[in-house]
Amino acid sequence: DMGYYVINNLIKERINMTKETLKQTVNTITHLDSMKAVKVAFDLSESNQDSINKVMQIVGGNVDNINLLAERIAKLEKKLEAYELRTN
Repeated sequence: DMGYYVINNLIKERINMTKETLKQTVNTITHLDSMKAVKVAFDLSESNQDSINKVMQIVGGNVDNINLLAERIAKLEKKLEAYELRTN
């Protein structure tokens, strides 16, 4: 399933990035001033928000597809009922 594959990759990517950024933040705190560390942490939270938005778009798209499918099934069921009434 494409959605699952995309979400899985986003999560793996996020975990790797988080580890890197965490190391970067720790190094920044140890070696430079704390304002740079705050900026790095802020950038991390922004990039997390991006990936959360991507996941929400995928999930939202799937919900729309399911709703569309449900509507089509309901229409088909009505047609089938009407057909069965005519033939019985």
